[in-house]
Amino acid sequence: MGIIPIIGLVAFITGLSIYFLLTSRGRILLKSLMIKINCQWWRLSFGKLNQLGTRFSKTIAIAVIIMVAVIAGNSVSAQVTGSPPVSLKSVSVPEPDNLGEFVKNKADAIKLGKTLFWDIQVGSDGVTSCATCHFHAGADNRSINQIAPGLLRINADRTENPDIIFNIGGAPNYQLRKEDFPFHKLSNPNDSTTVVSDINDVSSSQGVANTKFVGVIPGSSRDLETSEPDPVFKVGGINVRRVQPRNTPTVINAAFNFRNFWDGRAQDIFNGVNPLDISKIVTFCGKRTSESFFDIEI
Repeated sequence: MGIIPIIGLVAFITGLSIYFLLTSRGRILLKSLMIKINCQWWRLSFGKLNQLGTRFSKTIAIAVIIMVAVIAGNSVSAQVTGSPPVSLKSVSVPEPDNLGEFVKNKADAIKLGKTLFWDIQVGSDGVTSCATCHFHAGADNRSINQIAPGLLRINADRTENPDIIFNIGGAPNYQLRKEDFPFHKLSNPNDSTTVVSDINDVSSSQGVANTKFVGVIPGSSRDLETSEPDPVFKVGGINVRRVQPRNTPTVINAAFNFRNFWDGRAQDIFNGVNPLDISKIVTFCGKRTSESFFDIEI
């Protein structure tokens, strides 16, 4: 129970006690309640037993008052804490008030968005789409070649210092196992100071291999590109798909997000000027270069 419900409960009990003990009507009600209780103890109506019964009936009356107060307090607490969240099916999808100034046909725009989301031609290799990393419940459930080393490691002065050592699996194309988790292990899960081991590898999402964009081939789903040696994501000297330094968050109900990406740098306001807005997602889906697939974390 939170502090507000507790304060409400104390105030309710205090007010109830003041009403019964300090107001004439309250005393009449309390006396009436005690008389009714005394009727159940009529056998104790003589001598010392009468006094004992009267005291006992008063105790019962007070106990009843407290019980009523507790029940009422719990009811108030439930009202204060609020009801469970409602289904998002009953909530309108947020959108700009002036959407009509930019979108001529909303239904067609939705169809276009779905088409682009599943279109494998947006990837430079002709087989990678947005849905590639957002297929399973809006997220990524692949388990092979899904490890990225600590590419986001920085020094104390905030300068970049990427770690290219694979602590999990030792190399790319590794098949993840349940025994690999968690990457931050504690001997006592309830005590953050009992660290057994800690690594900066990330279970993430693979994109495309390291290539340099040359041009577009009309009529082809693939881009014209040249392969460039990858210093990190290679096996036996052969490039493999590069893995993002952050894993893919689900896009389900993402319309309700105020910030996107794990560091929250993508805002919910489109400004059309810099990458610190939601347009970066749109830019990513529209790009065809392999660089964009790796540099933009989704």
